[in-house]
Amino acid sequence: MQREQDAGTSETSPAQDVTHARVPQALDAHKSRLLRVLLVLFSAATILLMALAIAPAVRSALPRPRTAVSFAPAPLSTPAMPTANPNGIPINTATLEELMTLPGIGPVTAQAIITARETHPFLWPEDLKAVPGIGDRTLEKIRELIRVP
Repeated sequence: MQREQDAGTSETSPAQDVTHARVPQALDAHKSRLLRVLLVLFSAATILLMALAIAPAVRSALPRPRTAVSFAPAPLSTPAMPTANPNGIPINTATLEELMTLPGIGPVTAQAIITARETHPFLWPEDLKAVPGIGDRTLEKIRELIRVP
């Protein structure tokens, strides 16, 4: 009889049954939230790693920034004075159309001259060799036709 009473006391009450039934549900809910948080963190980490892996490829596909025009280094010997042709085209103030009248200077080179002089005005005729499209031969063709300060 004692065993029956002990067995009877070991049974759970209805209130305890409800509590024990809720524990697995509560754990399932916490597991579900934890899994969602982990999934979000994993997704964010994956996106970050992909971005880091793709960044060099994207950077190399982008156009490179234009570099500044580097002017010719100072000559070792004393250069001739800038051209004193009073009728020459003033290279630091000439319009696109005026520059295009020079032999060997087309619209692209004329625009490059204008862009370069906005940063650094030309002080010597040799400074024009720093402009893309102007080399020694072109400079010799236009030297007597231009005016530099």
